[in-house]
Amino acid sequence: MKKYDLAQLYKAALNAYQAQRKFALFRKPGGDILQLYIHDPDQTSQKDHFLIGSFNHDHTIRICPSKILYAKTPLSSPPSSEEKTLKHYWQESPSTEYIRMINTVLKQLNTGTLKKVVLSRMKKIPFKRLALKTGFQNLLTAHPEGLVNIWYDPTHSLWMGATPELLLRIKNKKLQSEALAGTLSADAPAFTWTFKELEEHHMVLRHIVNILQNYSGKMSIGKTGTVTTGRIKHLKTKIGFSFSEVPDPHTLLHHLHPTPAVCGLPQKAALNFILDHEGYDRTFYAGYIGPINKDITELYINLRCAKIHQGWIVLYVGSGITAQSEPEKEWLETEVKAQNTLSQLYFR
Repeated sequence: MKKYDLAQLYKAALNAYQAQRKFALFRKPGGDILQLYIHDPDQTSQKDHFLIGSFNHDHTIRICPSKILYAKTPLSSPPSSEEKTLKHYWQESPSTEYIRMINTVLKQLNTGTLKKVVLSRMKKIPFKRLALKTGFQNLLTAHPEGLVNIWYDPTHSLWMGATPELLLRIKNKKLQSEALAGTLSADAPAFTWTFKELEEHHMVLRHIVNILQNYSGKMSIGKTGTVTTGRIKHLKTKIGFSFSEVPDPHTLLHHLHPTPAVCGLPQKAALNFILDHEGYDRTFYAGYIGPINKDITELYINLRCAKIHQGWIVLYVGSGITAQSEPEKEWLETEVKAQNTLSQLYFR
């Protein structure tokens, strides 16, 4: 690894972008180190790389650096007075199509075909000049518990996000994962968790536990608590597993993902519903993202993310539909999630 100061690191990322070279700039949860991976096409070993996978496991991007650059991040970064948010875009009236899609799910839930489906949508916002560095620094400050990232691939454009959800961290025979599901506004009191959110969370937890029980080893499940990420909060339960033998990370990844937190239950039926009804390709939204170094695989679900392309910001948001869901509340949840990201972006 090679140490830079912060200005040098941002300049190196900008130079990579201008040269149309793949790169990933990110900070892990709970840390203060920004790492930059710039792809070197001659780097074939892929020992150290940044992996980005699509929701449907049909496309992966590997960013393989010749060396890893890093810098320490500041504690905060106040915006310039010449910059502003797009507050008037924060909330929209419920989409007839999205509400119709939710009602279609509810009908199937009542027949017992499905238990849960996570529906998502895109929120497209035009802009003229985006203060990208300021927005990224705001995400770093607002989401200390998240994998804050910005990455670029010439084929798939520029993406930015701050995901709070660990999918898996594997080192040797030790695994860490977590169930993260159930959403409320950050200012809602803890006792307002309803049966709907608790059930939704339990579905995710049970799915991960059931998969790990197919392996030989010892499992530990932590207490369910609340984690705040920006302006929203979720129910979270940590899961640990000590394998008797070192597992194949790729096989485990494909078993775990997509979890009920981003897909639904039963997994295959929910996935088919999403592919048949959502009406757009999620691509890398709700896929997986993270660094792989030597004997450590560390991947997160790609949430709270946005694609930035040709004067448009495309936000991706979703909500978990269960038998207790109310369509208008589910729509509002997606708006709150969009605001959680959009409120950190600034425009000149």
